[in-house]
Amino acid sequence: MTGSSRILGIALLGLLGVPTSAAGELAGVVLPDQIGVEGRRLVLNGMGLRQATLFKVKVYVVGLYLEKRCSDAGTIVTSQGVKRVVMKFLRPVRREDLVDSWTESFEENARGRMDLLADRVERLNGWMVDLPEGGSLSFTGIPKRGLLVEVEGQVRGTIPGADLAEAFWNIWLGPRPPSLGVRSGLLGE
Repeated sequence: MTGSSRILGIALLGLLGVPTSAAGELAGVVLPDQIGVEGRRLVLNGMGLRQATLFKVKVYVVGLYLEKRCSDAGTIVTSQGVKRVVMKFLRPVRREDLVDSWTESFEENARGRMDLLADRVERLNGWMVDLPEGGSLSFTGIPKRGLLVEVEGQVRGTIPGADLAEAFWNIWLGPRPPSLGVRSGLLGE
Protein backbone atom coordinates (compact mmCIF):
# COMPACT_ATOMS: atom_id res chain seq x y z
CA MET A 1 0.00 0.00 0.00
CA THR A 2 1.44 3.38 -0.96
CA GLY A 3 1.61 6.30 1.47
CA SER A 4 -1.25 8.13 -0.24
CA SER A 5 -3.40 4.97 -0.26
CA ARG A 6 -2.78 4.50 3.48
CA ILE A 7 -3.76 8.12 4.21
CA LEU A 8 -6.91 7.76 2.09
CA GLY A 9 -7.81 4.52 3.91
CA ILE A 10 -7.39 6.14 7.33
CA ALA A 11 -9.47 9.14 6.22
CA LEU A 12 -12.26 6.85 4.98
CA LEU A 13 -12.28 4.90 8.23
CA GLY A 14 -12.55 8.17 10.12
CA LEU A 15 -15.49 9.26 7.98
CA LEU A 16 -17.22 5.95 8.66
CA GLY A 17 -16.87 6.51 12.41
CA VAL A 18 -14.33 3.75 12.91
CA PRO A 19 -11.80 4.73 15.61
CA THR A 20 -8.40 5.08 13.98
CA SER A 21 -6.16 6.03 16.89
CA ALA A 22 -4.42 3.58 19.14
CA ALA A 23 -4.97 3.39 22.87
CA GLY A 24 -2.65 5.32 25.15
CA GLU A 25 0.21 3.34 26.65
CA LEU A 26 2.71 4.23 29.36
CA ALA A 27 4.91 1.95 31.49
CA GLY A 28 2.98 -1.09 30.26
CA VAL A 29 -0.43 0.37 31.17
CA VAL A 30 -2.88 0.70 28.29
CA LEU A 31 -5.85 3.06 28.53
CA PRO A 32 -8.54 3.42 25.86
CA ASP A 33 -8.52 6.58 23.77
CA GLN A 34 -12.21 7.14 24.49
CA ILE A 35 -14.67 6.27 27.24
CA GLY A 36 -18.36 6.96 27.79
CA VAL A 37 -19.41 8.77 30.98
CA GLU A 38 -22.83 10.21 31.79
CA GLY A 39 -23.85 9.83 28.16
CA ARG A 40 -20.85 11.81 26.96
CA ARG A 41 -17.77 10.73 25.05
CA LEU A 42 -14.54 11.57 26.84
CA VAL A 43 -11.14 11.45 25.13
CA LEU A 44 -7.80 10.59 26.66
CA ASN A 45 -6.05 13.93 27.10
CA GLY A 46 -2.79 12.52 28.40
CA MET A 47 -1.06 10.08 30.74
CA GLY A 48 1.56 10.51 33.45
CA LEU A 49 3.83 8.22 35.44
CA ARG A 50 4.25 8.75 39.18
CA GLN A 51 7.66 7.75 40.45
CA ALA A 52 8.70 7.91 44.10
CA THR A 53 11.96 8.08 46.04
CA LEU A 54 15.45 8.72 44.74
CA PHE A 55 15.33 5.30 43.09
CA LYS A 56 12.39 6.41 40.88
CA VAL A 57 10.18 3.50 41.90
CA LYS A 58 7.20 3.37 39.54
CA VAL A 59 4.02 3.71 41.61
CA TYR A 60 1.13 4.35 39.21
CA VAL A 61 0.11 5.53 35.78
CA VAL A 62 -2.63 8.14 35.66
CA GLY A 63 -4.78 9.13 32.70
CA LEU A 64 -6.95 12.21 32.27
CA TYR A 65 -10.14 12.08 30.20
CA LEU A 66 -11.94 15.21 29.01
CA GLU A 67 -14.85 16.02 26.70
CA LYS A 68 -12.38 17.85 24.45
CA ARG A 69 -8.59 17.72 24.49
CA CYS A 70 -6.98 20.70 26.18
CA SER A 71 -3.42 21.61 27.14
CA ASP A 72 -4.28 24.53 29.45
CA ALA A 73 -4.35 23.46 33.10
CA GLY A 74 -6.43 26.42 34.29
CA THR A 75 -9.09 25.81 31.66
CA ILE A 76 -9.32 22.13 32.60
CA VAL A 77 -9.56 22.81 36.35
CA THR A 78 -12.36 25.36 35.97
CA SER A 79 -14.24 23.74 33.07
CA GLN A 80 -17.80 22.64 33.72
CA GLY A 81 -17.46 19.55 31.54
CA VAL A 82 -17.35 15.96 32.73
CA LYS A 83 -13.79 14.79 33.37
CA ARG A 84 -12.18 11.66 34.77
CA VAL A 85 -8.85 10.61 36.24
CA VAL A 86 -7.97 6.91 36.12
CA MET A 87 -5.08 5.58 38.22
CA LYS A 88 -3.54 2.14 37.58
CA PHE A 89 -1.07 0.97 40.21
CA LEU A 90 2.21 -0.63 39.17
CA ARG A 91 2.96 -1.90 42.67
CA PRO A 92 0.97 -2.68 45.82
CA VAL A 93 0.11 0.41 47.88
CA ARG A 94 -1.10 0.34 51.48
CA ARG A 95 -4.28 2.13 52.50
CA GLU A 96 -2.33 4.22 55.02
CA ASP A 97 -0.02 5.49 52.28
CA LEU A 98 -2.99 6.44 50.10
CA VAL A 99 -4.67 8.29 52.98
CA ASP A 100 -1.46 10.19 53.79
CA SER A 101 -0.97 11.06 50.13
CA TRP A 102 -4.53 12.32 49.59
CA THR A 103 -4.47 14.38 52.78
CA GLU A 104 -1.12 15.96 51.92
CA SER A 105 -2.14 16.59 48.29
CA PHE A 106 -5.36 18.33 49.31
CA GLU A 107 -3.54 20.42 51.92
CA GLU A 108 -1.02 21.55 49.28
CA ASN A 109 -3.63 22.34 46.62
CA ALA A 110 -6.73 23.57 48.48
CA ARG A 111 -5.46 27.17 48.49
CA GLY A 112 -6.09 27.80 52.18
CA ARG A 113 -9.52 26.15 52.28
CA MET A 114 -8.59 22.83 53.86
CA ASP A 115 -10.76 23.57 56.91
CA LEU A 116 -13.79 23.68 54.57
CA LEU A 117 -12.78 20.46 52.83
CA ALA A 118 -11.58 18.37 55.77
CA ASP A 119 -14.80 16.37 56.31
CA ARG A 120 -15.07 15.51 52.62
CA VAL A 121 -11.40 14.59 52.33
CA GLU A 122 -11.94 12.34 55.34
CA ARG A 123 -14.86 10.68 53.52
CA LEU A 124 -12.61 10.07 50.50
CA ASN A 125 -9.91 8.64 52.76
CA GLY A 126 -12.48 6.35 54.37
CA TRP A 127 -13.07 4.72 50.99
CA MET A 128 -9.42 3.85 50.42
CA VAL A 129 -8.22 0.24 50.70
CA ASP A 130 -4.94 -1.63 50.30
CA LEU A 131 -4.41 -1.79 46.55
CA PRO A 132 -2.61 -4.67 44.84
CA GLU A 133 -0.33 -4.36 41.85
CA GLY A 134 -2.76 -3.73 39.00
CA GLY A 135 -5.29 -2.07 41.32
CA SER A 136 -7.22 0.99 40.21
CA LEU A 137 -8.86 4.19 41.38
CA SER A 138 -11.12 6.39 39.23
CA PHE A 139 -12.47 9.86 39.95
CA THR A 140 -15.13 11.45 37.78
CA GLY A 141 -16.03 15.11 38.05
CA ILE A 142 -19.71 15.57 37.25
CA PRO A 143 -20.86 19.21 37.28
CA LYS A 144 -23.50 20.04 39.90
CA ARG A 145 -23.16 16.54 41.42
CA GLY A 146 -19.59 16.28 42.62
CA LEU A 147 -16.69 13.87 42.46
CA LEU A 148 -17.68 10.23 41.84
CA VAL A 149 -15.16 7.87 43.44
CA GLU A 150 -14.53 4.30 42.28
CA VAL A 151 -12.14 1.94 44.06
CA GLU A 152 -11.19 -1.25 42.23
CA GLY A 153 -14.10 -0.74 39.83
CA GLN A 154 -16.68 -0.38 42.62
CA VAL A 155 -18.53 2.91 43.10
CA ARG A 156 -17.95 4.16 46.64
CA GLY A 157 -19.98 7.33 46.36
CA THR A 158 -20.04 10.95 45.26
CA ILE A 159 -18.47 13.78 47.23
CA PRO A 160 -20.33 17.06 46.63
CA GLY A 161 -18.92 20.54 46.23
CA ALA A 162 -17.32 22.59 43.48
CA ASP A 163 -14.64 23.63 46.00
CA LEU A 164 -13.57 20.02 46.59
CA ALA A 165 -13.64 19.28 42.86
CA GLU A 166 -11.43 22.30 42.12
CA ALA A 167 -8.95 21.25 44.80
CA PHE A 168 -8.96 17.70 43.41
CA TRP A 169 -8.21 18.82 39.83
CA ASN A 170 -5.52 21.16 41.20
CA ILE A 171 -3.81 18.14 42.77
CA TRP A 172 -3.07 16.95 39.24
CA LEU A 173 -2.84 20.21 37.31
CA GLY A 174 -2.12 22.95 39.84
CA PRO A 175 1.22 24.33 41.01
CA ARG A 176 2.00 21.37 43.31
CA PRO A 177 1.22 18.12 41.43
CA PRO A 178 2.60 14.71 42.51
CA SER A 179 5.38 15.46 40.00
CA LEU A 180 5.88 17.85 37.11
CA GLY A 181 6.13 14.83 34.81
CA VAL A 182 2.65 13.69 35.86
CA ARG A 183 1.24 17.17 35.24
CA SER A 184 2.85 17.59 31.82
CA GLY A 185 1.81 14.05 30.81
CA LEU A 186 -1.84 14.73 31.72
CA LEU A 187 -1.71 17.93 29.68
CA GLY A 188 -0.60 15.86 26.69
CA GLU A 189 2.88 17.38 26.56
